[in-house]
Amino acid sequence: MEREGRPVDVPSGRQRSLLAILALSPNLTATTDTVIRRLWGADAPPGAPTTVRGYVKRLRRLLDVDHAPSVIRTVARGYQLDLAPDDVDVVRFTELVRDAQTSDRPGGESELLRQALSLWRGPALSDVDCDALHREALPALREQYLRSYGRFLELELPRRPEDVITELRGLVTEYPLREGLWTQLISALHRCGRQAEALATYADCREVLADELGAEPGATLRALHQRVLNGDTATDLIVPAPRQPDYRTPHQLPPVPQSFAGRAAEAGVLDRMLDHGRGDTPIAVVDGPAGVGKTALAVHWAHRNRHRFPGGEIYIDLQGYSGGQPLAPTVALRRLLNGLGETTPPTADLATLAAAFRSVTTHRGALIILDNAKTSDQVRQLLPGAGNAVLTTSRSQLRGLVARDGASRLRLGQLDRADSAELLTRIVGEHRCGTEKNAVDELVEHCGGLPLALRLLGEYLTRHPDLPLQRIAALLGNPVNRAGVLRSHEESTDLATVFSWSIQALPGEARRLLRLLAASDVSEIESEAAMHLAGMRHDDVLRWLDTLVEANIVQQPAPDVYTLDALTRTLTRMR
Repeated sequence: MEREGRPVDVPSGRQRSLLAILALSPNLTATTDTVIRRLWGADAPPGAPTTVRGYVKRLRRLLDVDHAPSVIRTVARGYQLDLAPDDVDVVRFTELVRDAQTSDRPGGESELLRQALSLWRGPALSDVDCDALHREALPALREQYLRSYGRFLELELPRRPEDVITELRGLVTEYPLREGLWTQLISALHRCGRQAEALATYADCREVLADELGAEPGATLRALHQRVLNGDTATDLIVPAPRQPDYRTPHQLPPVPQSFAGRAAEAGVLDRMLDHGRGDTPIAVVDGPAGVGKTALAVHWAHRNRHRFPGGEIYIDLQGYSGGQPLAPTVALRRLLNGLGETTPPTADLATLAAAFRSVTTHRGALIILDNAKTSDQVRQLLPGAGNAVLTTSRSQLRGLVARDGASRLRLGQLDRADSAELLTRIVGEHRCGTEKNAVDELVEHCGGLPLALRLLGEYLTRHPDLPLQRIAALLGNPVNRAGVLRSHEESTDLATVFSWSIQALPGEARRLLRLLAASDVSEIESEAAMHLAGMRHDDVLRWLDTLVEANIVQQPAPDVYTLDALTRTLTRMR
């Protein structure tokens, strides 16, 4: 750590751990809850937030430059390290590796990887005493380092095999269970004419694997051993990168909306859900009503956590709610495999494609986003092999995925008033919103905390820059006018159309019950009252109420209590 070119000694302990937490995600919010969880785990003291503020204050004294803004910003619900990406080694390393993957300049990939690897001055986080960071962040950093180092040595092997041998001996000593490194070392030895040493090294590898895992070397290593025994030409030997035959890492995330606001607490929940330490392949389900911002949150979180997934980010829209048919699992699997550089025979069936996807993703360390899912079974067919993380979004609660596949659920509700106002302000502008704060509160209320409604309203306001906000707020007081303002000629952004896709997916009796609830002007109802309203048997009304809850159209805040918000009621009446 440096300040104005001079080293800064940050005290060890939780103060240094806090700096590491912030540095791993510069310019992104680390919520106070996340900081406390990582610093203390389940043993946080009652005054933890105050203690964190004290740590921040001391870090500022160490790091801030006179007459300049603090490098640690206090933001809503947490803190941000305000530094340029090039000022943080882990970010610079990731960017250089990404540039190397796309470089078409002769020698460019090797040179960029050399620069990236030079940033490592020892084991990552070795001087940071923080179990949570070692569990959550270190495995991904180490994996990215080893993949990059392996690729660099693969590129350098034809030019300087003797030097590569020295580096590989150190690596297999430190990481003896990585067969890819043994493969490269044996290939390098044979390339240098050291056949006896190559065979002895294979014997060492076989002994380590047997002792540690009770297993024989894999097919690639066994084939290489046989070719060395046969005396095959050294330049013909296969020298794969340590893990993936195709080194190009997928980065398929859509861009994050520029006006994204709020959701810091929800992002912290996803941090915990998708912690690799919690399971082999953690699965998180983000569910919520139409227009609540499920995709935006998933993509925002994924961009912020790219450093945790050295295998890249794989994204697909499953079109569960889109006005047409959901994406068939076979079509989805072909797209996923093609995106990873794999060819798929046209005659391959669902089972074959699913098995191929699991094979190519096993231990890849990737994040797979399955967006806009319709059913648990649609998602289940697309689950990757071990050693990845899955983030799926849906308007359905995907109860089967939670019950059978162990998924964790995050229900995404409407934005609160403060975050709604922040989102609208980012779109419309601080000056205009700041001069009519009361009107902004009314506008936010009319949008029901729904990000899509707020964005549509923001777009309308930018088209009418001279209209007073109070006048527009009064206009939105009429439900008919409100529906007109929150319209779009684009189906995917028209609030009424997007909501209608949820209704279309309902069984007929559930649709009928929803219309009766919307027409009743009752915001809260119990099952017995709903039974008399709909003229249904009690067990039938319970069934259809539960269907509406599962679809995130009706909410159930307590047993036998069901609610329908004002905006949903208005949209239902329009159908």
